[in-house]
This record gives sequence, structure tokens and C-alpha cells, in this order.
Amino acid sequence: MPSSSIARASSSFRERISSSSGWSSRSASSDKKQPIRRLRRVVRTNGLEDDDDATTSARTTKDVEDDFNKRVVLITGGNTGLGFISAKEIAAMSDEFKVVIACRSVERGVKAMANVPEFVDVMECDLSSFASVRRFAEAFKKKYARLDVLMNNAGIMALPERIVSEDGNELQMQTNHFSHFMLTAKLLPLMFDTERRHPERKPRVVNVASIAHEWGFIDNGNMNSEGVLGIPALGYPGWGWITYGRTKMANVLFTYELQRKLKKVGSKIQAYCVHPGVVDTELQRNLPIDWYVNLREAGRLINPPEGAKGQIYVATSKELENDDGGKYSSELSNEGKPGEHAFRPSNAFSLDTENWARVWKESERITGVDFDSVFSEFVAGVVEKEKEEEEVFSAARGA
Repeated sequence: MPSSSIARASSSFRERISSSSGWSSRSASSDKKQPIRRLRRVVRTNGLEDDDDATTSARTTKDVEDDFNKRVVLITGGNTGLGFISAKEIAAMSDEFKVVIACRSVERGVKAMANVPEFVDVMECDLSSFASVRRFAEAFKKKYARLDVLMNNAGIMALPERIVSEDGNELQMQTNHFSHFMLTAKLLPLMFDTERRHPERKPRVVNVASIAHEWGFIDNGNMNSEGVLGIPALGYPGWGWITYGRTKMANVLFTYELQRKLKKVGSKIQAYCVHPGVVDTELQRNLPIDWYVNLREAGRLINPPEGAKGQIYVATSKELENDDGGKYSSELSNEGKPGEHAFRPSNAFSLDTENWARVWKESERITGVDFDSVFSEFVAGVVEKEKEEEEVFSAARGA
């Protein structure tokens, strides 16, 4: 591609991503930190919006009881693409589910959900900001008494130039992996509580990955894409494609190590990762050259409902209740079955437990979260529950 074309593509990139993604170079740079936008909470009740300034009395006792009885599904990036399809389909399944979508713009989220069943709530969470993730997690835990499914869906793809978040991280890695890693740690205690209180169904964590993890082994230790092999002078290769693959590999490695640790402490929470397929969504909006046009003309793209099938299935299917989790679900176009999904092995690099541990440790360092303390609280809760049950049994035996 001529250098002049590259320059034009790069210069127009920031304008496109600012209008479509809700952030700009002014809010995502290593030089200037912008103030965090105030979290705004929306309760979609009879078409009205309940802001943070409103008192909690705006929610009736029935609202609270309904939220406690329904299985709560949280989907990041639920206002567009696969997240939107997932939210719409799960909310329409039955009154069993209460769906919450987390997105950068509450206004766009509410607009997207205008014709979706009433069992959908919209809350603000900007994954390019750790502060926003922390605030969202606290607001969510105050508002909801349970969390049955956490679908880490939101993502950005193949930025043509390296952009740094306000936290100092490469933006794709922060949005696609680090912030979801942090969000999971912040909400896992609520999922543990859900597991104890509602043992009839196992909670699940669903990480939306990609076939792009196949090349995510390249320079994998360089999680923040600081040049090639950690040498900044060597630039940001492949228009961000190498980094995108690395973020998707991180999603897969996170899933496997999370499942291993959950089993180790005795939790029945299930973790899955999903390749939805090459789907005709807005994900390609940041590409310097939109080659999705060619794929679309060649009939090589699947539609969003087909792509969302995999993540909806692993999030909601009762068929998986006795499954061990820790699996990779893949769309099967490569097997001549477009739009179909099934569990398949991910690549060899992703199955190496040393890689699981390394990415986990680095993710904890960068996000500042401590999963060990979260798991310790779960174990303490199990011990306390067993003690209480033993006391009840002893009292009944002595009566």
C-alpha cells in the first residue's frame, strides 16, 4: 500500500473511532489524563430513567424481588454487534433472565434496547478506564443481589496505530483483556454468593475470544505492544493485527487459568471462551482498509445472529450443567459449517499451563487486582457454611 494511503488511513482513524466508539485521542493518550465521566445508572421501568441522583426508593420491592429471582446476565458492549444480539435473544428467551448491558454510552445503550423486552437494564462502563470499571463494579453490586452470567463481550480490533489508555496501556489489550480481567475479579465475589444461594444452576463466565488467537503467540510476552520484542523503536507492526491476536490469546489463557483456579478452590462456576466466527458487525470499523467489504461480496461473512449463537449457548444452555467448563467454543466455517458452533481445541500455545500462569501474573500486576484474596474469601465462606451446617446437625442430633 502506498505510504500516502497509509497516512490518510491513519489520520482518518481517530475521527472515525471518536464518533463510533465514544473516546478520542484526547481521552486515550499517555500524556494527558482526562477526568472520569460520572457513572450514570439507568433503570428501564415504564420508559422512565432513574439517575444516580434519584433515591433507591424509586425501585419498588417487587423490582428488587424480581431481580433476586431472575437469573442476572451481564454483557459488556451489549449495545452493538454480538453483544446486542446476545442481550436481545437472552432477554426474549423467557422471564427467567434479567439482562444488564454495560457500555460506554448509556444514551446509545438505551436507544439500542428501545424495542427489546423490558428485562434489560443499561449501565455505563468504559473499558478504556480502570477507574470506570471499578465504579461500575461497585454500582452493579449495590444494585443487584446476584450475577449468574458474566459475558465479557466488548472489544476493539486491529487499530492502525498504537494508542495508550489513560492507565498507560495499549488500548486494544486494555479494552479486550485487562479491563475484563479486572471486572471479573471485582464481580466474582457476587458470583460466588450466587453459587451458594442458588445452587440449582451454575454461574458462568463467558469470554468472547476469536480465531485470531491462532497468531496470538507472536511476541506474546509483550502484552502492551511496546514495539517488537519490547523495543519501542520497532513500532506497531501489522496495523495492530498482531496485538489483536495477542488480546484474543489473552482471553483464551485467562479462561483456562480461571477455570483451573475455580476448580482448585471447589467452586462450580464454569468458564468458557468463544470464537463467534468472522461476523458482519461493526467490529471492523477501525480498520485502515475495510477488507470486510470483499469478504461480504464473496459471501465469506456470517450474520450477527449466526455469530452470537455460540456465546448465547454457553451462557444459557442447561445442557452444560454437568460440564467441567474451561473449554473453547468455535464457529465452524473452516469445517464447511458456517453459523454452527461446537467445542474444539484451541491452539497448542494456549494449552500450555505455563502460558496461563504467566499471562495471569502479568495481568494481576498491571490491573492491581488480587484474585488470591477473592478465592480466599470464597474458601472462608465454604468453611463457615460447613461449620454452621455441622452446628445445626449437632443440635438436631442432641435434641
